[in-house]
Amino acid sequence: MKKYEEVNPSRKNLLTIEKFNDWFVNAKQGDKIVYYRGSLLADTHIQSISKGTWDEYETYDNKRKAINKLKNLGEYIMSKCATWIIEDHACVITHLGKLDLLQKKIRGATDKDHYYEYCATKL
Repeated sequence: MKKYEEVNPSRKNLLTIEKFNDWFVNAKQGDKIVYYRGSLLADTHIQSISKGTWDEYETYDNKRKAINKLKNLGEYIMSKCATWIIEDHACVITHLGKLDLLQKKIRGATDKDHYYEYCATKL
């Protein structure tokens, strides 16, 4: 089993959908990729801009673009993992048998940029 990892897939170095898809197409069973480090939920919320989360992007417009890019990556990866049907008060999830996803707390993390590591494993 090999492990492919983008160099520090953080807010400043976001993995692209194209790079993830290249990995997905070429990966063998058991191959893994770390596709983000941080907090997907907190980092994709618009209030993260006012909290200084995206300060490495100089303009408000660039911050919004980066947030949208991260949201799109997350949605794309989730669609590779399962189909999602959300109606009123029910959610039906059908696992597609292509990927397993893991959100792992990074031990001893004190830097606000690296609370979690998000990994995908090819099935």
